[in-house]
Amino acid sequence: MERKLLVLISALAFMLVFAPIVSPVEASVSSVMWLDPNYKGYDDYYGQSVNAYLVGTEAKTLVTVYNHLGEKAYVTVRMQMDWEAVNRTSTEIDELIQPGQSHTFEVNIPIPTTVSNLVVHSYTIYVSYYKSPGGDLITTQSYHYSDFAVYSQDQADAQDYKMQVETWRDAYSPTTYLYTMSAKAKEYWTKGSVEKELGDKSYEYGDFENAKTHYELALNYTLESLKHDIETGQVFEDNLLGILDSLRSLFSLQGWSWLIAAIGFFFMGIGVIVYLVRRSKPTAPPATSP
Repeated sequence: MERKLLVLISALAFMLVFAPIVSPVEASVSSVMWLDPNYKGYDDYYGQSVNAYLVGTEAKTLVTVYNHLGEKAYVTVRMQMDWEAVNRTSTEIDELIQPGQSHTFEVNIPIPTTVSNLVVHSYTIYVSYYKSPGGDLITTQSYHYSDFAVYSQDQADAQDYKMQVETWRDAYSPTTYLYTMSAKAKEYWTKGSVEKELGDKSYEYGDFENAKTHYELALNYTLESLKHDIETGQVFEDNLLGILDSLRSLFSLQGWSWLIAAIGFFFMGIGVIVYLVRRSKPTAPPATSP
């Protein structure tokens, strides 16, 4: 009895280990790429990464399908957004994909003006495989995603201003730049920092209109700070060049004076040497009479 139980347990373990290996592999969506979104990345309001498009526009996505079926198939891709019941069909239908090959489908998604921008939207991609164009269906597989956002105009403008502010400020080191800028430039830079923080808070709380205003002010203050610092630096450079030119002229005049003086001292030195040589010669003794 114990021996039969041991054999049964061993058989079950074998099935659990090797079942995934011998099971048939199905086709899959290998990538989904949204083209030219208004914004792509982490969004502080939604608290996640999104692909965002402006309300009332059209989104375009590329869906790449890889055929793992082990047989050729004619493939069509459809997408359904959470705000509508209809499916959006890819521009190519019944596309032949050989086993182990991939094909990329394009799907266009119109975004109505009634779609909310206050939540992240989900969508489902359906991939249908047929034995022949318009023929018998082999299988349909679905893939669910939740990373699509619809921006209002204020929200889109706020993100654009924020990106510009961060780009300009990242170009300068806060630890060194503040110690070298002029007082007026530092004042504008500080105001820009405050407006940037206020914009971040407003955006995070969903107040996109005020976020846009704060980010725009932050950008203006940042650019004004850089303008004042550049002008101050230019004045300093001009003054420094003027001082150097004056010193160069002074050294040039003194150089000629020193050259003339050196020549004079040279000839004076020769005269002194001649004088000393002549003075050091012994004089002939006076002649004596016999």
